Amino acid sequence: MFEHDDDTPVAADASYVVVSVNERVPQCLDDFLAGDVAKVHATSSGNDVAFGGPARREVDAVLIYVTDDAGTSEDIRIWRITMTHGRFEAVERAVY
Repeated sequence: MFEHDDDTPVAADASYVVVSVNERVPQCLDDFLAGDVAKVHATSSGNDVAFGGPARREVDAVLIYVTDDAGTSEDIRIWRITMTHGRFEAVERAVY
């Protein structure tokens, strides 16, 4: 299982630049769909986050559903990945 940091504070509406997905630099949104779990590393103003989970494609974005580690499969975070100005950005969305 991918180790993600559920307790990392994430600024509301902050945009994080994706550094890697599944240990590779992404070239397109479909790179986030390779495999059962997307493992993402991103950064914003020196604050790094790592998260992972199943991914689903939307028209112009990918959603990554981070679930709890207790096995209940409840979503605790949802990240929306988009490509903007030639780079991939991740923004946390409300779960509810």
